[in-house]
Amino acid sequence: MKFAWLACLCFGGLLFAGPEDPALNVNSRYTVEKVELSPEIESRISRSLRPQAVVADTSLSSPVGHVLASLYGRPSFRVGSLLVWRR
Repeated sequence: MKFAWLACLCFGGLLFAGPEDPALNVNSRYTVEKVELSPEIESRISRSLRPQAVVADTSLSSPVGHVLASLYGRPSFRVGSLLVWRR
């Protein structure tokens, strides 16, 4: 019986949600064709977006582990199943 009430609470709200109003959706109003940045601005942006640390709950043999290892090299250390890279 507890699960029936939980299902009513979770899925009952979907019945009252109704369709989304396209006039209120900002993403449908604007389209960006191209953004041009000067090399100086682009280098400043890329420098400021470099992470200080990356933590992933994965193994080095997984596809995600392979991508992270190719981007950041060997992990700085491991804690259980967490791999950690830091600058």
